[in-house]
Amino acid sequence: EEHMDHLAQVLSLLATCNVAVNPNKCFFAFDSVKLLGRQVDKFRLATLAEKIQAIAAIYFPITLDELKHFLGLTGYYRQFVDKYTWKAGLLQHLKTEAYRYYGGTASLRSPTSAP
Repeated sequence: EEHMDHLAQVLSLLATCNVAVNPNKCFFAFDSVKLLGRQVDKFRLATLAEKIQAIAAIYFPITLDELKHFLGLTGYYRQFVDKYTWKAGLLQHLKTEAYRYYGGTASLRSPTSAP
């Protein structure tokens, strides 16, 4: 009942501010929902197992563009990764140094001949 009172207050406030919501994208009175790649319930916010598996299946980035993409993807889940800042910092440093050295176009693999 308290939940319904809060819901009525929120919907009333939205109407007062002329904010429209799409009923197809709203979840009311659910114990748990999948939202934006996460499982949300009244006790916690968790990453979906299929998202973790998808990230784990990604091969290590080879190009600077792949590294940027990888860091962006993993950054979305940083709150769930222990010491993420330190781990990603190493890759960020690699990206910065490679970009500085190669001008943003080369592979991150060891060169087989002098540039």
